[in-house]
Amino acid sequence: MMPQVVKNASNFMAGNARALAALSWVGYSSSYFGNLLLLAYFVTKQEREAALIQAIGVASNTAVLAQIWAAGYMPGTAFGAVILLSSAALVITGLKVTGKLEAGRKRGKIWTAWHQALGLIGVALLPQAIWATFSSTITPLPACIAGATGAAFLALDRSGQLPPAMRGHWASVPGWTATLLFMFQPLAQAVSNFSGTADLAGLSVGSLLLAMTGNGLMVPRALAMRDAVWLTGSTWGTLLTWTQLLSLFVSFTPSGGRYFPGWIFAVTSILLAGYLAVIAFKDAEARRPSMTTSSL
Repeated sequence: MMPQVVKNASNFMAGNARALAALSWVGYSSSYFGNLLLLAYFVTKQEREAALIQAIGVASNTAVLAQIWAAGYMPGTAFGAVILLSSAALVITGLKVTGKLEAGRKRGKIWTAWHQALGLIGVALLPQAIWATFSSTITPLPACIAGATGAAFLALDRSGQLPPAMRGHWASVPGWTATLLFMFQPLAQAVSNFSGTADLAGLSVGSLLLAMTGNGLMVPRALAMRDAVWLTGSTWGTLLTWTQLLSLFVSFTPSGGRYFPGWIFAVTSILLAGYLAVIAFKDAEARRPSMTTSSL
């Protein structure tokens, strides 16, 4: 993310704020909220290192969103909501980390309510983000419907009126929502890239390559753990980031050159395909019963 922040700052200093039009504020908002959900999740699990990584993600996504807003390509109300959420997260998470919102205390209910509220906001945000990406019509209807449905489910769950098979599932909602939001971020950016290529120079190739590498490195571990959510998210992120690189490769600058040189794109694609093929082969080999075991 930092290469994108630096590139945005350079464009601002050069008086080229229009370059930020290439960045999808919907996509970065999805990524931001995914980080926020996982921050609460890992703080609850007392995984401080993982929580720190998510906190950095919240801060860096907020920085990019601030730059997009300053350039005039993000609605003020949406950015205001980001600032309010970030401020609330800073205070509440800080209190939780310092032990002032422990479960045994009355104030522990504040953290539980915060965690549940984040899950509810995430449920409302995801369909709204999808609508904003694929439709030019502005309406809060998707968020209202999803939010009302989620609120009803949560209320029934807390009152014990749900069927036994459906009870207690809200605890997993933030994790699933965070995964879906992370999966949606590169999709939203890819749709933005292919729908209008005039300002693709504002995208940071370095950030895309780092994102693809980071997601790709998680694939082997997710595959070994047979974690469907983790594997789906990391594989999706890897392939959708490659799709963004594809959008840069097939598009041309005003001077006639490609935004992403062909030979670099070819090398990147070959390395990625080879890497994923090796992972699949090694996993199949590790899972294949040996002849000795079979004979026994």
